Amino acid sequence: MHMGFSEKTSPKMDSLHLDLNFPKKSPSGPSLDPEPNWDLNSLTKELNSLEMRHEATSYSTPIRGWNLPTGRRKDKRGIKKNINHMAWYNSEESESTSEGENTVTMPVSQNRFSCNDLSLSDSDEELIQELPQEENVLSNKPWVKELRLLNLNQEHLLEVQGAVRSILKELYMNHAEEMDRLTLRISQIVKSVEARKDVDRRQQMEYQRNVAEIVDRHMSAIQWDHEQRSRIMERKLRDDAAALEEAKRLERARIEEKIRKERAQKEAEVCSQARQKAAQEAAKKEAERKRAEELEAAKKREEEARTQVHRNQGSNEREQESQVTNQPQNLDRETNIHLPGVSVLAAPAALEAEAKRLKLRSEIPEMPLVAKELGKYDRRIAKCISKLLPTIDNVRSRAQELIAAINDPQCPRPITFCMLANKVVSLCRDRNSKDKTFEGTAFACGYLILLVTSQYPDAMDYILAEFNKVCIYTVPKYLRPSDASAKSKEYYKMIGYQEEDGKLESTESYLTYVSAYVKLYAAIIQAEIDGVNKPYGLKEGWRWIAMCLNHLPATSSTVVALEAFLKMAGFALYTRYGVQFKKILDVISGSFLPPLKQRGTKVKTDALTNLEYYITGQLYLKEPEGRHLATGLLSRDCA
Repeated sequence: MHMGFSEKTSPKMDSLHLDLNFPKKSPSGPSLDPEPNWDLNSLTKELNSLEMRHEATSYSTPIRGWNLPTGRRKDKRGIKKNINHMAWYNSEESESTSEGENTVTMPVSQNRFSCNDLSLSDSDEELIQELPQEENVLSNKPWVKELRLLNLNQEHLLEVQGAVRSILKELYMNHAEEMDRLTLRISQIVKSVEARKDVDRRQQMEYQRNVAEIVDRHMSAIQWDHEQRSRIMERKLRDDAAALEEAKRLERARIEEKIRKERAQKEAEVCSQARQKAAQEAAKKEAERKRAEELEAAKKREEEARTQVHRNQGSNEREQESQVTNQPQNLDRETNIHLPGVSVLAAPAALEAEAKRLKLRSEIPEMPLVAKELGKYDRRIAKCISKLLPTIDNVRSRAQELIAAINDPQCPRPITFCMLANKVVSLCRDRNSKDKTFEGTAFACGYLILLVTSQYPDAMDYILAEFNKVCIYTVPKYLRPSDASAKSKEYYKMIGYQEEDGKLESTESYLTYVSAYVKLYAAIIQAEIDGVNKPYGLKEGWRWIAMCLNHLPATSSTVVALEAFLKMAGFALYTRYGVQFKKILDVISGSFLPPLKQRGTKVKTDALTNLEYYITGQLYLKEPEGRHLATGLLSRDCA
């Protein structure tokens, strides 16, 4: 911005007074331009124009120009000050000066100041005296004084700015030192925190190590206590089992007495009905015959009665023979239970339980007095078992049908239980046991038997008695011959070989049926349904394995039976007993299998290989196929 001067004539003296151009209507009063242009050419042109206009100058040559050099000096405190003063110079020197030297930074203040009370210091007067003599030409002019006052005011402002800068520098230095101290303190605190964390970490590790040692000792003590409790519990279970067996025996005796009374009453009713029918027939015949032929008719009736009796006896004998043909091994086992040179290997408790079941079964007649009336119940049960499928709905419907047949008052329950047991066991021979679907059918039959026996627990004794008849390894027991001469045909019949056309079945076929019987037996043992009472469960399965390993020798048949039992019930036993079941498997692999391997080809290698793979491959961890019924609802309804 160009800044010019305005002329003003003083009334007292013939001189030219210069005033700066500034806005008159400023709200804060007169003010200077914050950024005036003090270059030499503009100032020279302004002065020349004023002189030429008023022609009041006494100088022969116009003012060529002036410069405001800036100097620095130090006050008493050592702070440098900027000193602006005016110096005359010629045009040649002005051309050599740079633009930075031609510009002067003016104060920024907007207020106009007064210099009436301004007193110059000695240094300022000396500075004025040092100016060239040719400056005195303008020294008497008022605007020169004003310029000097402006210069002094600017110097004062520069001194204030220098003082402020020194104070700010000192503040900055103090602030930097304070920040350094703060940074050092923070680093020390961080190091202290890290050291504390390290100490806490070591203490935590030591604490965790101590806790782990305490927990280990505590768990060892708990394990020892658990083992002690397990031993005590096993002894208690054995005592409870003995007491339970005694209670069952007494209850069974009471039930048997009740059954005998019911059977006698039923037989009396049947006989009375038969007599009534015979009397009616006789009355009809007597009415038809003539009175003259009464004697002959009486003789004929006697002869017909005798022939009828002989006919009934013959039919009874034929039916009994048919039953013997269907189950030859049962009679052989009962009649030839004591053969010379054959010893029985089994647990005393198992033999006692088998004897009780067989005695209970023997009390039921093989052929009822009126076979035609009870035959429909046998066919009804056989039809129900033959329609069994491995599905939830099918098992439920078959169970309801069996319960309805048992509840029928026309047939005594013991006879119905015998029919049910016979049809269940006959599944092993009626269906192909080598088929993959047999195991699913066996599991379904297990759930079916559980649903029935939960309402009629006595039926389980008849089913187990039927199993013990057809397969001695469900007891479990083993008939050991003393020598080769003791292995007669009767011996093989006793251990379960079937006879067809006067010839015994092959060992391969016999072991196949042994595996099927044991699989069905194990499927019944492992079956469990939530909320359903189970009279014969996994506890008996655990007892069966223990008696098999403790009393039976390691042979082909025992290996087949053991492998079939573990395949069906191993998963359920491991789920229930856990580590204890693994100990049983260790006993099998360490004590039961090595003698079999030493015998070589005398042992069935397939069963041995399968049993060995079952243990080493940990197949007991995998649920057997078919244990869950087809609908997928077994996890909720049947566990």
